[in-house]
This record gives sequence, structure tokens and C-alpha cells, in this order.
Amino acid sequence: MTWTWAVLTAGVSLVVFLVLARYLHSARLRDWAALPTVRTRRHLAEVEGQIALDAQVVEEAYGAAAGSRSQPDEAAHLLRCAFDLIQATQQDRLQRLKLMAQFARMSAAILVAPPVRPARFKLREVRSIAALGWLLHQVLVSPTERFLARLRVLAWGFWLALRSLRGARDRVTAAPAVETSWARFDTALGDWRALDQEHAFAVRHLLLSLSAEPGAVAPAAVNNPQP
Repeated sequence: MTWTWAVLTAGVSLVVFLVLARYLHSARLRDWAALPTVRTRRHLAEVEGQIALDAQVVEEAYGAAAGSRSQPDEAAHLLRCAFDLIQATQQDRLQRLKLMAQFARMSAAILVAPPVRPARFKLREVRSIAALGWLLHQVLVSPTERFLARLRVLAWGFWLALRSLRGARDRVTAAPAVETSWARFDTALGDWRALDQEHAFAVRHLLLSLSAEPGAVAPAAVNNPQP
């Protein structure tokens, strides 16, 4: 009887051990699959490097214009060049946001992303769009819907910021020495920078979400925009 009980106990223990080991192995596989792949990390580094380079070029162009304000006509010309560069760079951003939305819709799962914070922006119209996005984030249920709403907020925000930059550029062109026009351009550019940072975050978020899916393919790199 004692021998039979010992065999039964050993058999039950072995079954429990095998089930537990299989469960832990499956959990480790899921955790491993969720780690960014080498390909994803490489692609992410390339895209982030490109975004940083674009932002640096924009900063240098605007810095050249602001540094030439002692010569109003030259400063206005350089500001127009800076605006043209920002506009071309934004086309790259908008195209990337469109591709990201397509990938997000095809994705089986998207990691939960926070909404764009309205407090980051100074332009009333951009802040209002961000506030609308925040409200949508509270209403929408799935992470994919929330992420798509985030992309729409960024696209609208970029459009509004560029419209404000264009208006300030036109006022500087008409009267290069007027301080308020330069201040308006600087404020709009600050919001554009914040949107670009949120755009970079969205790129990272999507690529990491895609890397958590077996067999997922990251989007192709976007070429540098031509000014």
C-alpha cells in the first residue's frame, strides 16, 4: 500500500511538473517574441536617425534666418528658405503617418500608447486638436483605434502648425522688422517641433508593436525629403 501510494504521488508530481514546465516555456516564448528583433531595432535606428537629421537641418535653417535679423531683407529671404524646408520635411512626415496608419490597421495588436498632451502646444488651434484627441482616447476602446486617432491628431496638428508658419512667413516678408511676426513664427515652429517629437514617438511605438508579432514586417524606410 505504501509503495502504491509513493508511485501515485510521484506520478502526480511528474504531471504537475510537466504542465508547469510547459506553461513557463510558453510564457518565455511569448516574452521572447515580444522583444524587438534585430531587424526592427536596425530599422528603428535608421528612421530615428533620419528624423533627427531632418530636425537638425530645420533648426540650422531657422537659426540662420534669426541670426540675420540685423539685415531685415536677408533675414526674410532666409526665413522663406527655412519655411520651404519645413514644408518639404512635413511632406515626409505626413507620408510616414499615412503608411503607419495602414500598418496599424493590418496589425493584429498594437501596444497601448498615451494620447498627445494638449499642454505641449502654444497655438490655440493645435492645442484644441490635441484636446479633441485626448477626449477620443478616453472614448475609444481598442489600442489600434487609439493609435489611429493619435496619428490623425498629428496629421491635423502638422497642417495647422504649417498654416501658422506660412502666415508668419508672409507677414515677415511684408515687414521684416516687425517683432510680432517673428515671434509668431517662433511659436508655431515650437509647436511643429513638439509634433515632430510626437511623430518620432509614434514611429518607435508602431515598430515595437510590429516586432511583437511573429512574422510581422516593419515598413520600409522613407527617403529623405528634398527641399
